[in-house]
Amino acid sequence: MAKLINNLSKIINIILGDCRNIKPYQLSKQFKVKTMQDTSFVLKHLVKIPYDCRILAKNKFNYLVKSDASGLQNAKDFLVGLAKYCEQMPINMSIKSECLYMTINELSEQCKKIIKIRDKKGVDSQLIINEIESIALSLGITACDGKSIRGKLKRYSDCKWWFGKIKPIYNRSIESVMRYINVIWKGFQVYVSDRFLTLRRENKKRNEIYLKSLIALKDSNEEIELSKISGSSLSNQNNRVAELKARIAGFEKYADKFGYKADLITVTAPSRFHCVNKNGKSNVQWDESSVKTIHKYFTDLWDCVISKFHRDNIQVNGFRVVEPHHDGTPHWHFILFTKPEHRELASNIIHKYFLKDSPFEKGASEHRVVVKDLDQKKKRNFKGSYILKGIDLSPKNKSQKKLENSERMNAWGCLWGIRQFYQFGGPSVNLWREARRIAQNSKVNDNPIWQSVLNGDWCEFIEICGGLNISKGDRKIKIFKEFDETLNSYGEEKGYVISGLVIDEKLHKLKPPLWKISPKFKVT
Repeated sequence: MAKLINNLSKIINIILGDCRNIKPYQLSKQFKVKTMQDTSFVLKHLVKIPYDCRILAKNKFNYLVKSDASGLQNAKDFLVGLAKYCEQMPINMSIKSECLYMTINELSEQCKKIIKIRDKKGVDSQLIINEIESIALSLGITACDGKSIRGKLKRYSDCKWWFGKIKPIYNRSIESVMRYINVIWKGFQVYVSDRFLTLRRENKKRNEIYLKSLIALKDSNEEIELSKISGSSLSNQNNRVAELKARIAGFEKYADKFGYKADLITVTAPSRFHCVNKNGKSNVQWDESSVKTIHKYFTDLWDCVISKFHRDNIQVNGFRVVEPHHDGTPHWHFILFTKPEHRELASNIIHKYFLKDSPFEKGASEHRVVVKDLDQKKKRNFKGSYILKGIDLSPKNKSQKKLENSERMNAWGCLWGIRQFYQFGGPSVNLWREARRIAQNSKVNDNPIWQSVLNGDWCEFIEICGGLNISKGDRKIKIFKEFDETLNSYGEEKGYVISGLVIDEKLHKLKPPLWKISPKFKVT
C-alpha cells in the first residue's frame, strides 16, 4: 500500500509540475540573445512555460529586444515574470496534452490497485477515500460528490472522471498564460485563443461522428439515429436560441400588457481586471486576475443587488447575459423589466454597487455602468439579437467574421464554464420544457397551458402560471419528481428526477420509452 501511495505521489508531481525535465534546447536558440549566459537564462525560464505558448513567448521576447536600447533587459524581465506567473498555475503546463492524458490514465490505474488491495486486506474504505481526496485537493479538484462510498471509489478509479476534472484546469491555465502574453485581443486572437477554438471544433466534430455511428432502439422496435435525436433536443444550439428568443419575446409582450419598462444595462469590470488595452499593449494596472475570478466578482455584486431589491420591495425580472471583451475579460448585460415607479431606483442601486470599486478611475462614470432605454419600438429587434450574438451560431444574416466571433464567444463560455444566459424572475424554464414534452408526445385536454407551449407563447405561459415574482409553492403549475432507482455508471441510484407536472392538483406525466443504444454498423 505504501509503495502504491508513493507511486501516486510521483504521478502528482508530474501533473503539478515538480518534474520539468524536457528542456527546449532547439527553441532556445531562436531567441535573440548573443551570449551563452543569456541562452542559459532563456532555457532556465522557458522550461516553465506551456508547450503551446513557447513560440508566442519567443516572438514577444524578440519583439521587446528590438524595441529600444534597453530592449534585452525588458525582454528578460518579461520572461522572468511569465515564468513566475506559470509557476502560480495549479497544474504543470510544460508537458504536452498527450503526456498529461497518459499520466491521468496512470493515476486512475494506481487508484484501482489501491482499491483492490483494500478489498483483499480489508482496509477501511474511508481511509482510502481520505488519501485519494487529499491527492485530488492538491490538484485543485474538490472531492467527488458520490452518494455512497462505493460510488466514490468507482469515480476515483475511473480515468474519465479524473480527465473531466483535470482537463478544464489544464486548458484554463494555458488560456491564462495566453492572456498574460497578450495573445488574446481584437488585433490578434479575439475573445479566446486559436488553440482552444481548434480544440473545441475538433471535439464537436468528433462528437458528431460518434453520434452518427450509434442508433437508438425503442421498445416499440422503432430505430432512430442518435444524431437525429440530439439534433431535435436542446443540445442543438439552434433549438436553444429559438427557445431563448421565444422567452425574450414573451417577456416583452408581458411587459407591454402590464406596464413594465425595459432597460438594457451593461456593467464592465474595473480597469485592474483588463489585461490588454484596445491598442494591444499590456494594461499596466492589470492585477493578473483570472476570468473565473472576475466572473465571481460580478456574481457577488449581483447577489448584493438582488438582496437590496428584496429589502426595498423592488420587483425586477429579465435576463442576464455574460460576454467577453476583446481580451477575454467578462462583462455583463441585463435586460431589466421593472414597474415605472421602480425603474430609476433599480438603476441607482445597480450603479451604487457596481461602481463601489474604483469609482474615480478614468472613464468609470461613463463606461462602467451603461443604461439604455429599450421601450422605443426601433430598439425592439435590437434587444434579442444584441444579447444573443454570443450564443446564436446560425449563419443567417451574418458575415463570416461575425459568425466566427459568435463561435469564439461560445467557445469562451465553454472554456471558462460560464453560464452565458440566465433568466431571473418569472416561471422556471423547467416547467415550460416539461409542459412542451408532455404536449408534444401525448393527447392533452383543452387546458390553455398546452396551447401556450405548443404555440411558443411565453407571455401566456407566465399568466397561466400566476404571473411574475411568485414563489414556487404558490404557482398554479408545479414540477413533479419521482425517485429513479436506475443505476448510473458508478453503481448509484439516479435519485429524484423530473417526471411530470401537477396542474390544478392533477398529475400529468408520460411513461418514458425504453431505449437501447447500439452501434449503427455491427462488425461480423
